[in-house]
Amino acid sequence: MAHPSDKRSSFADADYLRSSKSHSAILKGSRSFNALFVQLSIDPDVSSIKFIDTLPALGRRVKVGMLTAQHDDGRFAYELVDEAPIRDLDNEGLLQIALDENNIRLVEVDRAHLDEEPRSSNCFRIWRHRNQKVDASTRAEIDRALKDGPLTIRQLGTITRASSPLMTVCALVWSGTLVLDLSRPLDAEAVVARRADRQALPVTSEPPLSNRGPR
Repeated sequence: MAHPSDKRSSFADADYLRSSKSHSAILKGSRSFNALFVQLSIDPDVSSIKFIDTLPALGRRVKVGMLTAQHDDGRFAYELVDEAPIRDLDNEGLLQIALDENNIRLVEVDRAHLDEEPRSSNCFRIWRHRNQKVDASTRAEIDRALKDGPLTIRQLGTITRASSPLMTVCALVWSGTLVLDLSRPLDAEAVVARRADRQALPVTSEPPLSNRGPR
């Protein structure tokens, strides 16, 4: 299991965050911000991620400063409540108007949610192996093996010629090819499925939508 200090240092290798779901590089922020980016990148129900600095509303630009994610059922802005600025009544109202006018729903995320285990350590481990090379023949073997349904990483290693099954799975989860149940420990008994078959696994744990009033 990764220690919290390891997670902080893990994002120090570059100034920007990148994944197949972000159309452009996103400047790193706090540990919670970086962890949120990684978790959204791994979520199979997220198709794209973008950082929104401001949005138009009422003829002006309204400060947002949040990561947004496109899901099948709409677009969501994620506010890190432990780090959110204190807004007065007017600015709180403007933010909600800007989100509403741009068809974006607000989700509040706190540090405790991002640090939930084993999901947090699983995501960190997948991030660490994001650059693991997986050749085309291994990808094809894994795809064929999973056509009949989910398998454990141990079973995948037996069926395919993947030299490092766990690292290979992590890399393919990061690229969006495979999905895991992130609420279970990430070890040889972890169950993996193709992204197209993601409904076979409970792979997400989203926080509830915000219905809060002004702070």
